[in-house]
Amino acid sequence: MTTVTPLSNHFFFLASQALPPALPQHDQRQPFVLRVEGDGAQPGARVVPHPKALNSQGSAETRSQQWSMTAEGRIVSRLSGCAMAWDDDDGVLVAAPVGDPARPHQFWSVAGDGLLASRTLSGHVLTVSGEANPVLAELDGESVSDPVRAQYWTLLAAPLQSGDATVPTWVYFQSALQDDDGQNCVLNVEGYSHFPGAPVVFWPLTQKSTHAANELWQITPDGRILSGLGNNLALTLGGNGAVTVQSQQYPLPLSQVWDLSTPNQICSALTGEFLCPSGGAAAPYDGTPIVAAAGAPSSSYTWYTAPPSPLPLQQIVGRDPEPFPEFTGDQAEAYSVILDRLGLVSLRAQYYNLQAPLDVYNTDIASWTDAPDGIPQDAWDAVRLQLETEIECAITARNVFTNYTNFQNTLFGTDGATVAKLIDDAGIMEGDQDPNVGGIILAIVEGLLYTALCALPGVGEAAISVGGIVGNLMMTGVNAALADSGPHSISPDPFQVAASDLWGELRNNYQAVLGAMGSMETEILKDWGMLQTLYPLAIKQGGPDSLFWDPSTTPDLVAAATPGYEVSVMQMLMPAKYSIFVSQNSRPDDVPSWAKWDSDTYQAWIAESTNYEMYPSEQAMQTDIWDNGVQQADFFRCAAGWGFTVVAHDAPNLRCLTFTNLTQNMLWLDCLAGSMDVYYIQNQYIPPYQSSWVLMWPGSYMFGTQDLNAVEGDDAEFNMILPLFGDTQISGMGAATGFQFTAPIAPGNGALQVGYVQTPNAQSS
Repeated sequence: MTTVTPLSNHFFFLASQALPPALPQHDQRQPFVLRVEGDGAQPGARVVPHPKALNSQGSAETRSQQWSMTAEGRIVSRLSGCAMAWDDDDGVLVAAPVGDPARPHQFWSVAGDGLLASRTLSGHVLTVSGEANPVLAELDGESVSDPVRAQYWTLLAAPLQSGDATVPTWVYFQSALQDDDGQNCVLNVEGYSHFPGAPVVFWPLTQKSTHAANELWQITPDGRILSGLGNNLALTLGGNGAVTVQSQQYPLPLSQVWDLSTPNQICSALTGEFLCPSGGAAAPYDGTPIVAAAGAPSSSYTWYTAPPSPLPLQQIVGRDPEPFPEFTGDQAEAYSVILDRLGLVSLRAQYYNLQAPLDVYNTDIASWTDAPDGIPQDAWDAVRLQLETEIECAITARNVFTNYTNFQNTLFGTDGATVAKLIDDAGIMEGDQDPNVGGIILAIVEGLLYTALCALPGVGEAAISVGGIVGNLMMTGVNAALADSGPHSISPDPFQVAASDLWGELRNNYQAVLGAMGSMETEILKDWGMLQTLYPLAIKQGGPDSLFWDPSTTPDLVAAATPGYEVSVMQMLMPAKYSIFVSQNSRPDDVPSWAKWDSDTYQAWIAESTNYEMYPSEQAMQTDIWDNGVQQADFFRCAAGWGFTVVAHDAPNLRCLTFTNLTQNMLWLDCLAGSMDVYYIQNQYIPPYQSSWVLMWPGSYMFGTQDLNAVEGDDAEFNMILPLFGDTQISGMGAATGFQFTAPIAPGNGALQVGYVQTPNAQSS
């Protein structure tokens, strides 16, 4: 039987898998977990199963339920530092001082199948005793048959403290190994499967016509690794070291938590084992399964993220200042002569004068090979060499920023033509209409970066390298603009503007990012240490930390990112005029093919919010949405950034709330008070980037939401009034710290949509 040893720096809950009658019926959010009774201060306090606390992580109650495990097998209380021990004399489970000779049974083995066995009392496993009141955990002989799973336990992850949100970023995980054809490979969900249980394999970077989402991942602050395929899939450790994608669970098991604190390693928080292709360093073939295995760090266990983390450019700017070398003596005189010949007071001040012809200066200096009279040749050569090196570094740094500026200006344009075209395609300003539209700048950046990474020009190493530099520069610019308190700042908060003002809002934010990048460029060009650090990365062709940008690839990069930009704009525009209609019975016969979709349980179509038989144009739906790679299931289920009002066509007297989770975390939505019962027709537990649909009768309601992957008990709430006739009203929108609600959409058909979004700070270096 395989055993696991969780990482010692990860706290966890020990949750019983027991079913009734071994345990009382309980809420999914509050499984029975092992807890030190009382305040835990007294050695010998009993350890008993108890419903999982929902209050703040810092409370004694929560800490009394959290444990860590040492390499030798002790399970240690976070509250008291005492070890879980079986007291043989009294026949109870207690928390005892580590090494207490009176309670020697402090060593445990956690089996891969969930058994928690004593290492000192052979054949005995921890068992829930449902006959006792209160429920107890006792040592008992291992059962051959355990239909109520009284002897099985799950290690659940402890939630993060608040304030840990960062800007979400999609990445590839590139292996240090190559396949048997010499190609660089990445983590890949086999067969592009959207279903739980799909294996994760070693595979060359694949460029699909729409996207390569099965090779993109998002790392959350609490250690989950979300698949770019969506559908609530997360990287998961299974039995015998197998690695798959599974639906993210709640409460979160340690099998879905990964530790990336060791550079270029992906370590399971459950076992302490590292990801590698099965078989290790021997040239793996395409499709080699990824497993978690023990072993010394080597190329087999080495993975690089692209874009890299931490961001190299951001690390460069974070360096301590380093001035340019000071010339003295004969060298100072040589430098003075060169300045006179160039007609400059300071050459180094020209590095950040972007109009200065540095290439001309460099050519001139290189041609002045002979030292002037009175200056030693070696001093003359030393100054020339130093200045030529500096100029080369400055030109290279300028080119990096110039290429990014050209990329962004070409992608977004400078006149709003793309936005104007999409507004026209969506038809939302017909007649004298100018509806409000809402958006989030960070979501736009995330969406276009995701799409750009999915369709990068080139294959293998070339494409990964391009993805690294685009993501590196884009995310560095966004983080710089988030951190800026002056004119080059952007806000992570949702915005709402009239459709006619959308381009102006977007343009201001795009210019702020370029302004922040310009400030960063000036800072680098003024500092010799930063220039020297940037230069080798800017000429390095290949590798996740490369900053080399071939200008000839910019048109291909723009083409790769454009679908993401267009989709992001359509996500702002379409909900202003259209709703999703759902029916279990029938829909109008004339719904065009591009405006409908069938799930397993209902038929869906999109139409004007106030007329279910008026549909968007083929240009809007087919060209601007489907042809840009949007998945129909995401669109019609209000997932992956789409947030429509939803109308239950079969129940015209009911009102529908669409609550859209725009965060990396799983949310819980609950009706705290209401005139009548509510019906969750989709997701009361709301996975990352998905929505809940709630049907209600007209009346007054209060809803609350809880972030299940952050500090528990950190709730938000809002009130709704749903009249029989007239517009829905929403008030009292109190978000938790670090979160905000989006502006509600209430189009007058009784439906309501509101989103919930994290507002992260800039990512630290």
